[in-house]
Amino acid sequence: AVRHNPFVYYGDIANDATRCSRVVPAGSSDSALINDLGSTSTASNFMWLTPNTCNDIHSCPIDTGDAYLADLVQRILSSPVFTTQRAALYITFDEGYGQPVYTVWAGRVVKPTYTSSVAYNHFSLLATIESNWNLPNLTANDAGAAAMTEFFTSNPPASDTVAPTIAIDSPSNHSSVWSPVSVTGTAFDNIAIQKVEVRVDGGAWTTAPGTTSWTQSLPLALGNHTIDARVTDTSGNSKAVGISLSVMPGGPPFDFLSILPEIVVGVIVVAAVAGLLIYRRRKKARPPES
Repeated sequence: AVRHNPFVYYGDIANDATRCSRVVPAGSSDSALINDLGSTSTASNFMWLTPNTCNDIHSCPIDTGDAYLADLVQRILSSPVFTTQRAALYITFDEGYGQPVYTVWAGRVVKPTYTSSVAYNHFSLLATIESNWNLPNLTANDAGAAAMTEFFTSNPPASDTVAPTIAIDSPSNHSSVWSPVSVTGTAFDNIAIQKVEVRVDGGAWTTAPGTTSWTQSLPLALGNHTIDARVTDTSGNSKAVGISLSVMPGGPPFDFLSILPEIVVGVIVVAAVAGLLIYRRRKKARPPES
């Protein structure tokens, strides 16, 4: 929404064709931003992205926003700008209704898993930008706000040596299941995940759909099997976990309750039709009035 794009409210931007031309549509799947982050020589020093009103969870369920960020953040953090430059990603929400809002910094220059007890507000972002580029304050609000410099490290690692983590959430280890088996799990990395792979009984690895949340459907023969899952980050670090399970004959029991409402409706319809036919027959069988 335009109201979430602060730059169009500044006259020296909105009334300047050259500067206004830098406010552009995000493109399909935010392709404009990702393309800009693909070049370290032409990328702007500051980029702002306003999601649409579905992805920002204004008009769609929270799950939609979660899936959107899970995909977008990985693509941002794995871009050339973020993997080779001193770049930081800032994510926040605009409304808290009196409660704290989710806010996070991410990137190589950010202290991993760092949290703060300082009460920051939205003006703190502006104060942080002003502090980083030695810019003057705009109003008393940002002049009085604390810059969020404590989240950054002055010496980011030259290379990423932190291995990602991965977990198989379902099925559980040593469980008995029916085929096909739906294997689901989660993964995390301090920078970005490149891929998640799954293999059966020590065979070849196959790429599973998803990164931070992933799933893979496996048709398995009866008997005992091992399933391994491996995550690899954009720096080549990897981590694998495994489970064992047993595939049982047959399939899951038929869920009669799932179709019970349809059966009840069908019985009611049949009863109504039968009642109507009986009524009509009785009506026809009545003797003529004298």
